[in-house]
Amino acid sequence: MMSDSQQAVGHAREQAEQTSESLGGITVAVDAIDENIQSMATAAQEQASVADMVGNSVLRANQISGQTFDTVERTRRSAQDIRQLEGQLGRLIEQFQV
Repeated sequence: MMSDSQQAVGHAREQAEQTSESLGGITVAVDAIDENIQSMATAAQEQASVADMVGNSVLRANQISGQTFDTVERTRRSAQDIRQLEGQLGRLIEQFQV
């Protein structure tokens, strides 16, 4: 009977050691998974930052485009005004030449 108890204790000890080794392996695997998740989170954060930068650049380019359009429109109107003034000046000069 003592021999049976010793065998049972020995067997239980072996199983406990195997369980401990298995848990150690699981811990290592979980740590590796955690590192991968951290890397993915960092990469996602960096991608979001780049997307924000691109979005801001697109907005700025759109603003510049709008400003350029406004400048072109003002220049076009100024050119029309100059043509009208040129016509008026030409008519005034004709009046003095008569």
